[in-house]
Amino acid sequence: MRKKQFKPTFNETVVQPIYDHVTSNNNTLEKRPAQTLIEFGESTVSLRYFDFALFYEKGCDDIVSACQQVIESMVIASRKTHGQTLSMTSIISYCNRGMAAFLCCMVSCS
Repeated sequence: MRKKQFKPTFNETVVQPIYDHVTSNNNTLEKRPAQTLIEFGESTVSLRYFDFALFYEKGCDDIVSACQQVIESMVIASRKTHGQTLSMTSIISYCNRGMAAFLCCMVSCS
């Protein structure tokens, strides 16, 4: 059976991590992007978005922010090349399986 080729039906938007607040609390900086939800668009799997809001303000915001920025850059690269560099399904798998487990571990260790 041949794999269906989905063509993106969305307008490409550039996601830039913008922090809505940076406050000092106990000698640490808490950073949280204004938008924590990453939308993947149409793909062969049912997951359409990943929300990093669950992992912020748990003591490891710098790590969560870095992970979110990496996923955002992967999504942008995949959209620009129409999945030639990295498929959206792979990125969704990174979030759903690897990133979620890693961030849960980071939250429980902090």
